[in-house]
Amino acid sequence: MKRIISLVIVAVFSLSAFAKPPQLQVEKLFDGRFKGLEGVDMTIIKNKDSYYRGIKVENANVNVIKQIKDAFAIDEKNCEGSVYHDSKNKTSIILNFENNGEQISVVLTIMNGNLSMFISGHPDAFK
Repeated sequence: MKRIISLVIVAVFSLSAFAKPPQLQVEKLFDGRFKGLEGVDMTIIKNKDSYYRGIKVENANVNVIKQIKDAFAIDEKNCEGSVYHDSKNKTSIILNFENNGEQISVVLTIMNGNLSMFISGHPDAFK
């Protein structure tokens, strides 16, 4: 009987862990804190087939760039896979996460001191 109860408990915890969406630090940056700042452009698209949040920051906004880089570094430690590309004036890093059988991509690009970052995936991946 104890084995059955143990198996049921393990199964419940496994399913609840699987269903929990990733708590991306970069996603939390879209809480409105950068709204209206000069040199910061934000785009948010959410519909039944697509979830996208993007931000572009000019190099004059050093504080905003630092906050994004710091959040990205935290998420990078928890990703399931990554791609890193570096050239003379451009660095790009792609982080991949999976939830509910769907993929989430987080892409950070730094070029000539300007930063661009976006999050995209199917809406089910964020549930």
